[in-house]
Amino acid sequence: MISGQWLSALVIGGSLVVSAATAAVDHPQSPPLVPDGEALLDDPALVSGCLALANELGAKLRSTPKTAGYFDWQLGVPVVTQNEDWGVICRIDFTMAGEDFSPRINRLVMYKTGDRDDAMIAIGQEIAPLASPPP
Repeated sequence: MISGQWLSALVIGGSLVVSAATAAVDHPQSPPLVPDGEALLDDPALVSGCLALANELGAKLRSTPKTAGYFDWQLGVPVVTQNEDWGVICRIDFTMAGEDFSPRINRLVMYKTGDRDDAMIAIGQEIAPLASPPP
């Protein structure tokens, strides 16, 4: 069983859902925020595709009314991994113009659900920053 406290915004099919809750679930509905034990994928095409999707998502969210600059983000370096349950996952730490949560981490997690691209936006998490892949 996984239990934790989180604040996140989840974008599915163009709808933005912001949630703050304590969760206790047997099967998480999204990939983990931290890539512990996952194989790093050293594929420049995946990394650049991940960054392009993140920038596209940021542009869509910035145009949403009343976002207070939360999605005017500065993206870090994407880390792309292979997860046994979720497949290819792209994670990017970011900072935002609207609020500074440091030393807590903001993280964008992108993954596929069937044929659909999904994203989870986790804000102000008590997790370690992503380590940049070696050059």
